[in-house]
Amino acid sequence: MGWIPVKSDLSMGANNRRMVFQIADEADIASPPDPDPSAIGSVAYLPDMSGFWVKDNDGTWTVSTADALALIALI
Repeated sequence: MGWIPVKSDLSMGANNRRMVFQIADEADIASPPDPDPSAIGSVAYLPDMSGFWVKDNDGTWTVSTADALALIALI
């Protein structure tokens, strides 16, 4: 199923688009959209909320905690 965009924030410009994605499976995190339209600080999560990832400064998706939900409120 891949990556489903749930929310997008363009308030900081098209080149700094923070996004929220729902991914179908944990393995999907290894294959982000190409090209990946999201900026650092974007969030990806599993449908059952058992896994969270945040896009790090180097562009990689890093495992996070449920605290990532607080970031979604900022997007």
